[in-house]
Amino acid sequence: MKKAPHACLLVLGVFISHALVAQEAPDFVQFFVNAASLNPSYVGIDGQPSVYFGFRRQWAGVPGGPTQGELSIQAPLPKKVFGGFTAFNNTRGMLSTSAVLFTGGYQVKVAEDQAIRFGLSLGGSMTMVDVDGVTRPDDPQIAQLVNTAYIQGNAGISYHRKTLHAGISLPQLIQPYYTDSEPARIDPFNTVVLHASNRFYFSRNKNVFEPYVVYRLNSSTPSQFELAAVVHLQSKVWFGASYRQAFGASALGGIKLNKKMVVGYSFTSGVSKENQMPRSSHEAHVSVLLGKRDTKVTGVYSFVNIDKEKKKKTAAQLAAQREALAKKYQNQNVHTEPPKPVEKPVEKPVEKPQEVVVQPKPDSVPVVKAPVERHEFVKAGKNKNELSPGNYIIVGAFRSEANAKRFSLDLHQMDVEEASYGFITVRGLWYVYLAKSGDLELIKKERDSYRHDHMFKDAWILTVQ
Repeated sequence: MKKAPHACLLVLGVFISHALVAQEAPDFVQFFVNAASLNPSYVGIDGQPSVYFGFRRQWAGVPGGPTQGELSIQAPLPKKVFGGFTAFNNTRGMLSTSAVLFTGGYQVKVAEDQAIRFGLSLGGSMTMVDVDGVTRPDDPQIAQLVNTAYIQGNAGISYHRKTLHAGISLPQLIQPYYTDSEPARIDPFNTVVLHASNRFYFSRNKNVFEPYVVYRLNSSTPSQFELAAVVHLQSKVWFGASYRQAFGASALGGIKLNKKMVVGYSFTSGVSKENQMPRSSHEAHVSVLLGKRDTKVTGVYSFVNIDKEKKKKTAAQLAAQREALAKKYQNQNVHTEPPKPVEKPVEKPVEKPQEVVVQPKPDSVPVVKAPVERHEFVKAGKNKNELSPGNYIIVGAFRSEANAKRFSLDLHQMDVEEASYGFITVRGLWYVYLAKSGDLELIKKERDSYRHDHMFKDAWILTVQ
């Protein structure tokens, strides 16, 4: 029982010494879940309505340890305008600050895939002082603290280009006050935050590695840097780690649901050379996306839905791109050439549909023969990259894996995301395919559908047994 008052006094001492210069807005470890909490210019940057909730419990087990809670609602509005509403509560020791902020943002498109965003938040804040349970409420430092209410705001600017995002924010335009002797003052440059991040896509754009760097320039307290890295796995799970100077290292992780919802948790050790409080901190976040993404928003950044923005191309653009692709691989792509004979005959013969002969009527057109569809059968080999048993729609065959891989990736760039490739040992070829199914009739229908595209007019079926 004797330890609790001492722990409480320790927390009070730490916060009273820093209270006059502390940032009121919640400063989460998982700031990237709601990027607007770090820079208001990110408001509505998901490209669709969104709701965020975050909670942090710092120095678990220490009475009076800091807690932070935040609720934010954001959405894109017409004419490149974005809006949001944020409410938060920040408690530390005997001080409890609550605030409501309204955020507006505007986007300027500077190039086809580049944009600059501006954001400004304004609202009201109130700090309450609770001396109940304090061992020495008559202490001069404690006695001078009063309940206060003041205007609060922040501002920021950011640059967005494809996967690169960077910005500068002023997290507190008006500095708060806690005593009658020093009222609130306008000092927007008391703290300046510089930040940048980039997304590196891999595994056919299904996974992402995302590093972050943040630097806080403080005029009243020591400046501080923060490094973080997150890995997204197929929009299902995410994990990572971060380190904040004078605060400690954190382990991060969470799950994703249908590209609509994220749940995240982080654990911070709380031990560093500057911070000797050997207490852990815990943080939880939930983010939910509503409605559909606005395709007019340039430089979308969403932690929930990491899919790349897809640009809609005109029919003429697609035709030109596919014609160029066909020419690029015309010497390497041998999928239209008949297969070379193999030493061991294939158990199943090549399927040859019967020719349909139309009997001419008097004065009718000449006899027309239906084309024989190409459908080949092969036995699966034991290569680690071997195509598994099934029916495939083939559009490419290459002697080099590098060419097959490049052709497949080029098809992805043309929005044919289902394209993939694999090896057939008995042929010694790498095959690029558009679809696979155990249902032959279904794969025939899909082949016929793809053939409407001139580039895939020679698509044929390969059955791997």
